[in-house]
Amino acid sequence: MIKFKRSESDNYTTFYQTNSKNNVQLTGLIMTKNQESNILEALRSIDNYCDSIVVVDTGSTDNTIQVVKENFPKAHLYQVPWRENYAYMRNECLKLVPEGWTFVIDSDEVFDNSLCTSQELKSFLYYLDQTSSVPVCTIKTKSYNGNSFVRKKVLYKKGDFIRYHGCVHEELITTNGELDIVDTNLCVVNKGNSPQEILKFDKAKRYSELLLQQLNQEPNNPRWVAMISQDYIELGFISKADYIKYLQKFIFINKADDFSDNNIQDSRWLKYLLARYALLLMSDGKLYESIECTQAAMKKFPYDANFLAIFISASNALNETRNRSILKIVNKCLRQYELDLDKVEEESQGTEDSVVPALIKLLINVGEYSSAKNLVENIDNSEYKELIDGEINFLL
Repeated sequence: MIKFKRSESDNYTTFYQTNSKNNVQLTGLIMTKNQESNILEALRSIDNYCDSIVVVDTGSTDNTIQVVKENFPKAHLYQVPWRENYAYMRNECLKLVPEGWTFVIDSDEVFDNSLCTSQELKSFLYYLDQTSSVPVCTIKTKSYNGNSFVRKKVLYKKGDFIRYHGCVHEELITTNGELDIVDTNLCVVNKGNSPQEILKFDKAKRYSELLLQQLNQEPNNPRWVAMISQDYIELGFISKADYIKYLQKFIFINKADDFSDNNIQDSRWLKYLLARYALLLMSDGKLYESIECTQAAMKKFPYDANFLAIFISASNALNETRNRSILKIVNKCLRQYELDLDKVEEESQGTEDSVVPALIKLLINVGEYSSAKNLVENIDNSEYKELIDGEINFLL
C-alpha cells in the first residue's frame, strides 16, 4: 500500500486505489556498467511494474550486456560511452526514454515490490497526473546492510523541462517553475554502497574529485558542501581549515560559532551542514561547541534522531574528559594518603573508606571496570554496599 506526503510538515496519507484502468505508461531506466551479477535482479524487480525497460550500458568489460540479452531480451539495450559526469550521463539516458512516467533505478538496486502492486502504482501515478503540474516522487534508497536510507527523485514524468544537474550526486531539476515533490514509502535496496562495490569502482576517490570539481564550479551552492564528509580531509582532498570555512560560510550569517536563531542561515541543506559541523567539532575535541551546535540543530529539526545521537556522544565524551581529570586528582590524593595512613584515619575520624563507593562509580564512568571490581570485592561495610547496589550488580 502506497503512502505519500507533499511536504516535510505533512503526515503520510495512504493512497487507496480508485480505478483499475488508466492510460499511464511507465518506463524503467537502468544505467549500468560491469554489473553482471546484479543486473538481472534489478530488472526482475521492476519488470511487472513497467511497460518497457531501457538499459543503457556505459562500457562494461564483463558479461553484463550478454546477461541482459540472453536473460531479458525484451529490454531495450543501448550503449553510450562513459563520460565522468553523472548528470551528463543521466541526461543522455533520458534521451532514450519515451515521454511519460520514468522509473530510474541503478543496476545494483532492487525495488521492494512488497509495498504495492503494479495496478496500485499506476493508479497512484494517474492520481498525481490529475493533481500535479510537475510531479516527482522520491523513494527510499536503503543501505544493503541496515535501515538507513536517503531519498532520491527517481519516479517522475519525463518532459523537455526536466534534466539532471551535478557531475556527481546528480539532482533532478526543472527549467519550468518548481518540481512538485511527493515523498513516498516506496523503497529500493542499494548494494552499491557495500565495501566491495566501493572498492571495485574506486568510488571514494572518484566521487571526492568530482564533488570538489562541482564545488569549484558553484562555490556558493551549499549543497556541495553538505555532501563533503571528514573522509575528504583524511584522503587529502581538502584541508581541515578550508572545510571549516565552507561550513561556517553556509551555516552562520555573521559571527562564526554563534548558534543563536538569528545568526543561522535557513536553507534546504542546513540540517546536513549542522550535522557535519557538529561531528567535526566533536572530532576536534571542541565538545562544548559540538553540544551547542547539536542543541541548535535539535531546536530546528526536533525529529531528526541523528542530532540526539551526536549530542549524547559529545556529552559522553565531555563527561569522560571531566571524569578523567577528576580521577587524576583522586589518584594524586590517594598516593598522598599512602604516605601516612594513620594521619588519614585520624583526620577523617575513621570514615576514610567513604571514598570507596564514590571511587567505584567514578571508575565505572571512565570504563575502568577491572579496578572498580577489585574495590567492590574488598568492601565489607554494609552501608557502603547499599550505596552502590546497582554498580555491584553491574560488575559481579
